[in-house]
Amino acid sequence: MGLDSVELVVKMEDNFGIEISNVEAEQIYTVGDFYECILRKIKIKENRACQSQKLFYKIRKILHEDFNCTNEKIKPDLRLENIFPKYRRKEDWHKLQRKLNLNLPILHPPGLFFWINLFVFLGGGIAVYFMLSQHFIIVLLCAVLYYHTAKLSLAVTDHYRQELATDNLRNLIKSIIALN
Repeated sequence: MGLDSVELVVKMEDNFGIEISNVEAEQIYTVGDFYECILRKIKIKENRACQSQKLFYKIRKILHEDFNCTNEKIKPDLRLENIFPKYRRKEDWHKLQRKLNLNLPILHPPGLFFWINLFVFLGGGIAVYFMLSQHFIIVLLCAVLYYHTAKLSLAVTDHYRQELATDNLRNLIKSIIALN
């Protein structure tokens, strides 16, 4: 490989943001070989770098077709609460997940539910602990009551799970890529 060829390889590496190893450069004899080498490098890079772009356009298509959003409105900084109102957020979130066929970040319950669940679990645990010194039947009844109260508390919490983990479309896309 002559000096002109080396300069050409360096120039193409700079222009396309790729790296061509010396072994690969030694295999380039024609313009077609050069083209194929660059194309392979770009495709590898594109698969990694363009995930967010592809996902954005896929989400935009779904939002346009199934959620009646205009394409002009759907930008990376679009606030998710504007697309998914609270009164139907859970259903719409599951619909988006089905259409994308990807895992979405889970919806969170309102902050109050954290404190309610903490109180139920700690209170029940403390009650069972103090009852251990009493009769076995009382301990068993407390444990059963604690179990059903905790189960009910979690079910109620799950029912009200509507808070978004991310605030805008850009962060949602980053979260989806990280989850999948």
